[in-house]
Amino acid sequence: MPAPIYRGTFPVTTTQLFETRADGSRAYSITQIFKNDFSVVYGSIGSSVVVDGLIYYESSNSSDAKDGLIEVTRVFVYAPASTSSGDSRFTYECNAVASEEPIETHPAFLTSASGFATSIVTASGGYLESGSTSGGAIFDTNGIFLGFNKDALNNLAGVRSYLSPQVLFKVKYTVGQRPSAATQKSVGKIDTPFGAPSVGSGKNWLTTDVNWNNLGNGNDGAYEVSQNFRLSGEGGWNTNIYSNA
Repeated sequence: MPAPIYRGTFPVTTTQLFETRADGSRAYSITQIFKNDFSVVYGSIGSSVVVDGLIYYESSNSSDAKDGLIEVTRVFVYAPASTSSGDSRFTYECNAVASEEPIETHPAFLTSASGFATSIVTASGGYLESGSTSGGAIFDTNGIFLGFNKDALNNLAGVRSYLSPQVLFKVKYTVGQRPSAATQKSVGKIDTPFGAPSVGSGKNWLTTDVNWNNLGNGNDGAYEVSQNFRLSGEGGWNTNIYSNA
């Protein structure tokens, strides 16, 4: 078979593609053909290129050799320098769920609360104290709730828990630098998420976890970051237990 004849100047760019992914991030890919010699550019994971004034970081590359030519495809992810950049892209997820919690943690357990006509203890028939023959809520001498007895009113006999509404909020974004130490240390602290929905007065958010993934070489390149938050009940998170970020 005769050797292939090459015409023109190498490398030859065959494809350039810009796309916005389902998670809101933006990617740029370029495919080039090189002669199979020392001029082949494979790229470097974590390296950056500037396209239309924006910085993209290389996240992957691949090559395919055939007939004395090498086809190289490089994929880059756009990442602003920081989350304060006006061109930052955030995606948000919000889930409202119900989780089982001890009945004594209900906001209207001991005293009436917004939306409830009376306290749960009162609705049960009141406290069952030593020497008393009436009352549905049993407490020990230290004031620890023990349970509702069989005579508790309003179907509260034997009730130990209730379904508490919980709101979980996630923020995801891509940046060109590793999340700061302050961001990583915010776990377990009261904070305000980017783009959080309005929750009204008396409630706030607690950071439950921070995760990041480097798309480069372990140090350089773009970072995918996600932060998760949990909404408090009425009155906010207890500042005697949780500090502010």
